[in-house]
Amino acid sequence: MNKVLTFETLDTICQLNIDKDYVADCLKIMREEKCFFFDGVVLPQEHTASLYRLRLEIKKDNKNPNHQLITDWEKAVVNIENSKSRNIGLTSIIGEVDNFLIFYEPFTRKILGVSKTKSSDVFQNLEKKFKEKDIYGLGGFELYNKAIPTKE
Repeated sequence: MNKVLTFETLDTICQLNIDKDYVADCLKIMREEKCFFFDGVVLPQEHTASLYRLRLEIKKDNKNPNHQLITDWEKAVVNIENSKSRNIGLTSIIGEVDNFLIFYEPFTRKILGVSKTKSSDVFQNLEKKFKEKDIYGLGGFELYNKAIPTKE
């Protein structure tokens, strides 16, 4: 099976973009903690821009908006809309507490935006499914411990 993105390639992309918001935090979790890596998707730039513009507007309409998350998404959406890349990649790192959604240009390896949320529930639910070998809904997710793939 061809993967959209490998853990190692994401590590390289993060190193190349270490100056971007949350990238150092994400890299630290990838290298020093347990995390789930999602190999992601690559979508046409225009599709990604319109989809995430809509999702941003929905987040803004939320009765209890997370203002930092909205700010992060606004930056990412503007960068996606202004990108000259034909395609935009999306991937995520789910840490035991911190979770990252990363938008990047696959060819240039430029990170366009990162959003960071906190939730231990996401990790715990994925870990439970992973341990029970309940692969439904886990397509593309791999568990890593200090940058080493693990089966448990």
